[in-house]
Amino acid sequence: MRYFLSSPRRATMRFTRPTFLRNAFHTHPHTVRTEGAVSNVREITHRARHQLWDNTPGVPYNNSYLIRVLETMISPRYADYPAVTERLDYGTQDSISYSYRKLGTDMYETRKALLKVDVIDETLSAFEARRGFSIGLVADRSYEFVVNLLTLLSIGVRPVLISNTAKPLEIHNLMQTAKTAFLIPPSKFPASQPWFESFKKEHPEYKIWANEELESRRDSRPLSEKELAQEYTLTTSLQKQGTILFTSGTTGNPKAVFTDMSSIAQQCTALRNLWEYTEDDRLLHVLPNHHIHGLVNCLLTPLSSGSAVEFVTSPFNPHKVLNRIAEPPSVDFPPITMFHGVPTMYSSLLTAYDSYDTPTKQRVARGLQSLRVAISGSAALPVPIAKKWEEITGTIPLERYGMTETGMVFSNSLDPSLRKIGSVGYPMLGVHAHLLDPNDRILMVANVPGKLVVRWHAESQLFHKYWNDIKATNRARVKPEQVATRAIDKIENGKVMMKTMKLKRNAKPVRQKVKDHWFRTGDMAVRGEDGEYYMLGRESVDIMKVAGHLISALEIEREILSLPEISETAVVAVPSSKFGSLPHAIIALKPEYSQQLTSKPNYKNELISSLRKEMREKLSPEKLPRRWIIVDSIPRNAMGKVNKKTLLADESLFPKRESDTTAAETGEENLELEPPSAAEMSNNAENVDELIEQEEELQPEEEGGKETEVERKEQ
Repeated sequence: MRYFLSSPRRATMRFTRPTFLRNAFHTHPHTVRTEGAVSNVREITHRARHQLWDNTPGVPYNNSYLIRVLETMISPRYADYPAVTERLDYGTQDSISYSYRKLGTDMYETRKALLKVDVIDETLSAFEARRGFSIGLVADRSYEFVVNLLTLLSIGVRPVLISNTAKPLEIHNLMQTAKTAFLIPPSKFPASQPWFESFKKEHPEYKIWANEELESRRDSRPLSEKELAQEYTLTTSLQKQGTILFTSGTTGNPKAVFTDMSSIAQQCTALRNLWEYTEDDRLLHVLPNHHIHGLVNCLLTPLSSGSAVEFVTSPFNPHKVLNRIAEPPSVDFPPITMFHGVPTMYSSLLTAYDSYDTPTKQRVARGLQSLRVAISGSAALPVPIAKKWEEITGTIPLERYGMTETGMVFSNSLDPSLRKIGSVGYPMLGVHAHLLDPNDRILMVANVPGKLVVRWHAESQLFHKYWNDIKATNRARVKPEQVATRAIDKIENGKVMMKTMKLKRNAKPVRQKVKDHWFRTGDMAVRGEDGEYYMLGRESVDIMKVAGHLISALEIEREILSLPEISETAVVAVPSSKFGSLPHAIIALKPEYSQQLTSKPNYKNELISSLRKEMREKLSPEKLPRRWIIVDSIPRNAMGKVNKKTLLADESLFPKRESDTTAAETGEENLELEPPSAAEMSNNAENVDELIEQEEELQPEEEGGKETEVERKEQ
């Protein structure tokens, strides 16, 4: 049995562990086991001892994730530990905790109820679940959702996770994309969503079932260990069993991402070892469960580690979240040890913190300092926010990078002293990543921007495919080219330039395709001197070509957010016939500054003049925003991401012009991602000088207060 040491706290088994558990717990459907007494007690996990009974195979024999959860459910020591806690609001003492044994019991009862439903029974009988079966599952933050999710996985079907805020047309489109006609909403969904009854009448082709009996079983007796080691006779194909999540759709239409259970189990194992989830952890879950951040990082991984997950059904409220974290430990309020959030959440938490008086700040600061780790993801964390968090807690948030298709790819260290501000960290164990030049050649040098790709093979933690979209799956594949060091002349404008050389007979080739397929993430990144990675943004919307220079919108946004007046910002590339494209900044002001827009007539122009002056000291001329647009707020999706294509299509923000064709008019990608040509490079200095001259010409307009230089849009 082979081990690897993934953290100073624990050594765990690698690769051989699922095989060992499979032999210990499970009987293959075509294998006959002899009757016998209870086997010897063995140590099969790092924390619990179990008794193994004959002829009680447990969960599907090839689902290593559920095997691990089952271990905790039947552990004499850990089965009564809390698995999920539900609160109606952050500050209320009225909460309901469900133990791992109770979770296993409700899974067992829900499975029996589901198999009574005609369509499920017929499908599983006909195909023996080998081909899989998709079921739409509305994902909210509740214990009922956890029971439904794990039950579906345990009987070998694919949950298609749908947002609980989705509208009827969106639900219909997502179910059509996933090719499913079966939907499981929360039992309270019809009462909370008035349109739901009409939705059922409009779509009689959908079979809708709710776990209405779960509430009545709240006080029922949990099953014994032997009863929980329930037998499932279904065998499932690993390539058909898993989950379907939808991408956020910020750069295009949402795609259905199918990730099999083998990959999900690998993702959970990697996170459990790196971030050291244990049975002593309690995670405050404030993220949506239909995205990978909320589903894998905040739910599936803690449950496979024996940790407790605390749900709050009310919407995210920064003041209430801070007060919950700052609550003194008690029976009603166990201490929170882990918090996962997106940058907009961290920004709102800091804004709420600044509004408190000194005693309250001290109390909240002590609570934040007691967190074992605070993790940020789903978007780049602005450096000013990280520094402000460090001032309060003594550490910067642990920033990581991942996608629906890849799981977590990069992560900073759990040790705060090893984290790098502004960086998403290093490749996780088992993850292989490269940066490519425009010709798909591997960039081996540091500090050169490139296209991020991740190794994609059968044993990796990446997704299996885009569901029912073979063309999109094939477009996402790439075979990078490795160029021998001796054949590289130089790296120029982000391209690998090769030498002209004659090879001897039988000499090794100087360039060749690397092994396996790799996944195009669509993101641009740069690797630091120590191997850490820094994200530059999406190729399609965050990378712009200005006067022959490739610049990152995220870099400009980070500098804008460092200004005291700015609450949030989005920098977009507006096409220009002369310069290729020009950065425009959409900004939302903090309340104390936005109030002055109406009280002071000339404040708007004074503010823009001040912002431009400060940005000239931070950014080079080609990176300076050519126009500043003030809005009340910037629209974001459930994960705090901005759809910049939607912003560019908003004619109230960017009116159509005759001289420059905008993205709103063409509906196509207008950014040229290729490095500048030799002719362009010769004109770069002239173009930048012209940009400087134009910037200087704007000064009289700012002072004169021309209304066209800044617009305010009420949203």
